[in-house]
Amino acid sequence: MIFSRKIKLNLITISILVLFVFLAVGSSPESENKINEPTKTTAAYRAREYLEQRLTAPLTADYPFWSEDKDTAVKELENNKFGYRSYVHSENAFGVEMRTDFYIVVKYIGNENWRLVSIDTW
Repeated sequence: MIFSRKIKLNLITISILVLFVFLAVGSSPESENKINEPTKTTAAYRAREYLEQRLTAPLTADYPFWSEDKDTAVKELENNKFGYRSYVHSENAFGVEMRTDFYIVVKYIGNENWRLVSIDTW
């Protein structure tokens, strides 16, 4: 009786270990792929980085919240491109806060890298 109990305990332990190894190895590639997939939020963040390179005082940049503003939109275009339309309030060379409307297209090129396709401000 003691011998069969040890065998059952060992089989259960081995089964649990195999299950954990299978889950850990089997789920890794999927979760990595989802992390590296481009999203609208990441596209907007990257587009803002490109815009701020052109601002006189980028540290003063103030963007609207997406949920509260109907003038802000990020749209997924073809081939991993995203169009981001919004505006930013930032100081000019004289320290006066100005509104700049913009439309930026960025493209996800893989491995968490993005490229600026176009930027229009008015």
